[in-house]
Amino acid sequence: MSMAATTCWGCRRLTISEGMALNDARRPRHLLRRFCAFAVDVAIAWLIVLIGMSIVLDDPVVGKLDRETKTFRLGVGLESGSFKPPVYIASHTCGYPVDLLPMLREYVSPAKIIGAEACFDRNNGMPVGGSATLTFANTAKAGDLAGRVVNVPLTLDTGHRYGDALAFLTFLAASILGLKLFGTTPGKKMMGLRVVGAAPIPAFRRELIRSLPHLLTIPTFLAINMALRPLPSVLPVVQVVAISLELLSILAVLVLWVNPAVRWRGAFLHDRWLGLAVVVVRDLAVGTPPAD
Repeated sequence: MSMAATTCWGCRRLTISEGMALNDARRPRHLLRRFCAFAVDVAIAWLIVLIGMSIVLDDPVVGKLDRETKTFRLGVGLESGSFKPPVYIASHTCGYPVDLLPMLREYVSPAKIIGAEACFDRNNGMPVGGSATLTFANTAKAGDLAGRVVNVPLTLDTGHRYGDALAFLTFLAASILGLKLFGTTPGKKMMGLRVVGAAPIPAFRRELIRSLPHLLTIPTFLAINMALRPLPSVLPVVQVVAISLELLSILAVLVLWVNPAVRWRGAFLHDRWLGLAVVVVRDLAVGTPPAD
């Protein structure tokens, strides 16, 4: 009994090459491996930045708290407009602000502080912010603050606030250099992956397209942070620009990352546009790499 295609108006039998292309288009593109490789590369970039900051920058919190209590939690960095470690350990440290108390008293004078607690947050040991809870005496000099408990934000004006931008630039430079020289990155190497193409790999263009969601926000927020840090508040027009870029970043994530992951099982647009493929190294050894 012969196998024949059903005859219908406007239909034709697929050629062997077309059938193979269709089968190849449905083949999974190592999505889980690629995600793990990306996470490893991000973690390495953050490790380099954290080590560098620990050497160069002083800890702004050391010696400022007495009777400390500390809690830890495990966090996941999946924000579209920020470049966070894929997994990080966050700590929350609270205590009596011995060294900070004179400054806080001067800040709220003539109100009198009868109770104070300061708390600082860290991600992977890097300080990211803090606040102080102040209890005021019920006196006439305190005015509206009389008898109240108020939470005051504490700004850590150090180089740590540039950590996400530095980590992103480190990740971008390392990825471009690795692809240019070796056709892979440390994460892809660990996962047994390599980027291949008919022509020399356009590493610079590939990484810029892949990193577009972060490129829309991180350099802009870095410039805003550096230019507007001395000002008491952020201008409304700057807030509109920042929110617009964040929305564009989310849209870019959906178009460049989420849609290809769902529709093509990991055949991402930055590779399809440039005629590249991410293949398993063992497939290259037998000469049968999958092609996009």
